[in-house]
Amino acid sequence: LKRTPATPPDVLYHGTAPDVVSLIKSSGLLPMGRQYVHLSVDEATAVEVGRRKAKKPTILRVLAAEAHAKGIRFYEGNEKVWLADQMPSEFILFDKE
Repeated sequence: LKRTPATPPDVLYHGTAPDVVSLIKSSGLLPMGRQYVHLSVDEATAVEVGRRKAKKPTILRVLAAEAHAKGIRFYEGNEKVWLADQMPSEFILFDKE
């Protein structure tokens, strides 16, 4: 992963296990033992990543451009992954549960 500071696309995605969604709603996305929060450029990639955690992952939409405008730092990881230091829940849409 390159970790190059950059302006993200408008929306990114995060695939996760359904049983941790309530925790994400309260604390946002955190690196959880990693250096960065990993975000996918499309839903298909988020599903693929989320399947490492659950057979039927929950896909969250992240308002990346809005978060970046409010000071959240993003880094280009590679062509499918963006990185962020953390992601407050105010920038996460939970309607894809």
